[in-house]
Amino acid sequence: MRVNGRVRASAALKQKYFKKLMNIIDEMNKSVMWWLSARYKENEKEIIASDSAASDVEKELKDLMKRWSKRFDEASEDIAKDFVKSATNHSTNNLKALLKKAGWTTNLKLSRKAQDKLKALVIENVNLIKSIPEKYFTELTTVTMQSITRGRDLKYLKDEIKKRYGVVERRAALIARDQNNKATSIIIHTEYEELGITEAVWKHNPGSKEPRHEHVAANNKVYDINKGMYFESAGRYVFPGEEINCGCTSEPIIPEIRGLQLKRIEQR
Repeated sequence: MRVNGRVRASAALKQKYFKKLMNIIDEMNKSVMWWLSARYKENEKEIIASDSAASDVEKELKDLMKRWSKRFDEASEDIAKDFVKSATNHSTNNLKALLKKAGWTTNLKLSRKAQDKLKALVIENVNLIKSIPEKYFTELTTVTMQSITRGRDLKYLKDEIKKRYGVVERRAALIARDQNNKATSIIIHTEYEELGITEAVWKHNPGSKEPRHEHVAANNKVYDINKGMYFESAGRYVFPGEEINCGCTSEPIIPEIRGLQLKRIEQR
């Protein structure tokens, strides 16, 4: 029996999650751009010259934010549930295949405790998705008010909004990438626990653009799956894939062949 491998986060799932976020973000952005164009074309001179225009536009933006916050609230749970379900299927199937190669056949069924962890993961993703319109409209309101007070035209405002749109797009990419890594780690460690696996080997991702030095040093080190690896920089115990932009993974230590695995790790 030999374990040689690890379960990595699915690149396809990350892209699917990102695409779903961008679809609804694009809807919101197009709606706002249409509203701004209509508002400016109808009363551009009045908006630029009037002292009361800023408060009127700000009120309308608040109404738009409420409408889109509701839209994100409605979509967030379905997106989050689908993501966690897909991440669970990916992690479970790949872990089973990994253990099968090692000669360990499993019939993995998640306990109520494990199900609670998955529910918490859904809630975390729901909250992250819900936060997108608030940040978008905060930026949008700022540039719109600046445009009005400085007497700028519609073209200037649209150019500024395009820049802010890039910020929202990068946030969506971060959520998809970070949560994909984190979800995979949480699910895998939950399944380790369900299978009676108590230890794992930290595996650093060599493809990281800005690797954390402590994560690099932790490569091939064994840790308790109930605690994680202690890092001075974090001031606490951390699991692979838990910290922002961490692509590290883990290799399970099988109790029956623990000695052989540790000996092989020493030889790496």
